[in-house]
Amino acid sequence: MDYKKVQERMQRIKDTQFAKHRAHIHNRGDIVVVDWKRDNTNAYAVQYTFYKNHVFITGDLGDAIFNCTWQTWTTEKPYKNAPVGCGRPNKFKPISLEYLEEKLGAFRENDVYEFSSVEAKEEIKHYREYVSKDYKDDFKDLLKATEGHRFCDDWRNYIMSNYDMVEGMFSDSEVIADIMDAGKTFGCRYLSWVAGIQMIEQAIADGTAIYDPIRVESNHRTAVSLIADVGNGTISVEAIDPCEKGLHTEVFVSVQDKDGSNTQDLAYIGQTYERNEDKNSDADFVVKDSMTVRVWSDVDNEDYTKEYVVERYHESEDDAEAEK
Repeated sequence: MDYKKVQERMQRIKDTQFAKHRAHIHNRGDIVVVDWKRDNTNAYAVQYTFYKNHVFITGDLGDAIFNCTWQTWTTEKPYKNAPVGCGRPNKFKPISLEYLEEKLGAFRENDVYEFSSVEAKEEIKHYREYVSKDYKDDFKDLLKATEGHRFCDDWRNYIMSNYDMVEGMFSDSEVIADIMDAGKTFGCRYLSWVAGIQMIEQAIADGTAIYDPIRVESNHRTAVSLIADVGNGTISVEAIDPCEKGLHTEVFVSVQDKDGSNTQDLAYIGQTYERNEDKNSDADFVVKDSMTVRVWSDVDNEDYTKEYVVERYHESEDDAEAEK
């Protein structure tokens, strides 16, 4: 396998196939779901679900599960441009593609590997010296045959169907095994899965990722719930405990349907925080005396469109005295 070409192919995926993709991050506490997609289309869309030491992948580029030996999402060493408590993918950038491939727990071989006739020819040519004069024409036919296959199992089936000829050319069993594995390289789907995770982390670092408010129904208590019919819809106001320790209750305003499901987000209100950069402090966050308000003003956009930081009003001592 030509690893330099593999890296070049992965970079092309990032520069072309994923060039206009955006990371839509839905933080659910222990579970983080990231929709990696372009706006207004599901072409090449991938959904990643990070849970403990797993990454579940589904979407337009197939399905797979990575069963890793580490937490796949971490809130440690956060990026400065990321919101408080967001976190990021963990230990995927950089990473050995061969090592990560071993962590795949559910996949189809043709999703992970593909057959490259160009690379197969180059690899097989290295064994030209093993071929006797009687098999020179067969060797040419073998090189030509690489052009008719797309998948690795197709190539192996061809070798097995013509095993007598191949064994005649290469009496060494190890060489025959190498011929059967010739042209095997990582497939576009596998490279796309990994490239997507790496680009999601880069989007978080660059501050271009899009975030949903943190909502966790099972692990975090809903403190207050208010339902009001305003004529053309039912408004739900919920105060929900955040998933990070040290943060205070957050308020979500949304429109409910007849079944009581929140179908349209309107606003988020919560205290403003910043990640504590002081290494000598035990506090994870620095509390600001202001409120963060996020508004969903575009009915066709599932992500909030505007964010405001509103300073708290405090009555001065002079104003208090004047009221008396």
